[in-house]
Amino acid sequence: MATITTERVLTPGGETHLLRAGAGNPGCVLLLHGGGPGAGAEANWTPTLAALGEVVDVLAPDLVGFGNTTHPDPPVYGPQAWLDLRIEQLLGLMDHVGAEQADLVGNSLGGALALRFAIAHPDRVRRLVLMGSAGPPTKPSPDLLRLLNFYSDPTTGNLEELLRSFVYDLEQFGDVGPLVEQRLQAALDPVSKRSFDAMFHSEDGEFLKELAIDEDSIKAIGHPTLIVHGREDRIIPMAASLWLLDRIRGADLHVIGRCGHWAMLEHPQTFARLVRAFLQLDRQETTV
Repeated sequence: MATITTERVLTPGGETHLLRAGAGNPGCVLLLHGGGPGAGAEANWTPTLAALGEVVDVLAPDLVGFGNTTHPDPPVYGPQAWLDLRIEQLLGLMDHVGAEQADLVGNSLGGALALRFAIAHPDRVRRLVLMGSAGPPTKPSPDLLRLLNFYSDPTTGNLEELLRSFVYDLEQFGDVGPLVEQRLQAALDPVSKRSFDAMFHSEDGEFLKELAIDEDSIKAIGHPTLIVHGREDRIIPMAASLWLLDRIRGADLHVIGRCGHWAMLEHPQTFARLVRAFLQLDRQETTV
């Protein structure tokens, strides 16, 4: 398994806290985390970084508005404004490592970012992997609305209940306590709370309409795309991935059974194998 390193990279708007594995390997993969309270690269992507970093240069940033990346002050407001900042952040990271193109792997909110990036800069994208992706115009689930309103009751018990809803089989997943502790500390940071409120505060979920991507833009995506969805996902319904499958040319869908919203953490070996095969990373290793 590849060694994971930490870097501070100057990107538009400030500095990006970056986890990286496989520096010097051919190719570039960007891992884009979701948008729950306390989310960040370390909590979402550690197993995937170690697995993919064996064969490719893998970058997992704390996205703008999360974790230890610089938070805009004053903050911008609304999902689209934050997505625009993150698109510039990703371009800065790619330029930093000298990557003309990258494969984008996005979970949840990170999936919506991957889609927006591919629409805005199609020439900078090689392939897409979308896991439990936001972006389709689907009605928010009750668990997603609870997540978005976490700060109405920002307690350890509330966060633990939220994170349990991300996972299908808690017995197999194991103790969520360390993850709760890690994410609660990040979530309760005043700067992180300020950014989260500016991104997401909406009791009725109406802001999600701004995250939705219009059908014509989705249909224009021509990149090879793998859509992954946990069959028991309570955060983003499988209908969202089916909507994408019907509209992205040449897209493939892989449904993982006994899996919730975190395929990369609930089934890390399966997820890494799927991604490596789809991105043709093992073939790339043998031909370089």
